[in-house]
Amino acid sequence: MEPSKDPISARTAQLNSNLLSTKTSNSRTNLLNRDGLLDALTVLYDESNNDCLKKFDRHIGEFVTRHRGVVNELRCLRVNVSDFEVKNVIGRGHFGEVFVVKEKQTGDVHAMKMIRKSDCLRQKHISYEEERDI
Repeated sequence: MEPSKDPISARTAQLNSNLLSTKTSNSRTNLLNRDGLLDALTVLYDESNNDCLKKFDRHIGEFVTRHRGVVNELRCLRVNVSDFEVKNVIGRGHFGEVFVVKEKQTGDVHAMKMIRKSDCLRQKHISYEEERDI
């Protein structure tokens, strides 16, 4: 890798900007945002938390043990379906349904799209992206 022409402080500021934004204008770094990285960490942890893998490589077991608390905290802090009370179905489609939901803590009303992942994965020509803008 060639040395960057930008100073470290400018590169660090750009990284922070990318990580803190929910959307990026550059399609090349579209997954370089907070939710994308949290999803990647959660998947890495879940895949590593396999008894066969942990027995095969002690480093995997150490990774799981070291990050168990952080991953559990992330799961509690992130928005999930249990944060909402389902009120009405407002639409049905090929892959799922759209609901009117009410946030349990604040009473704010939102629309939530629930997609059946198994149906989407069966149709290989279909691609979808998780939406977290609630």
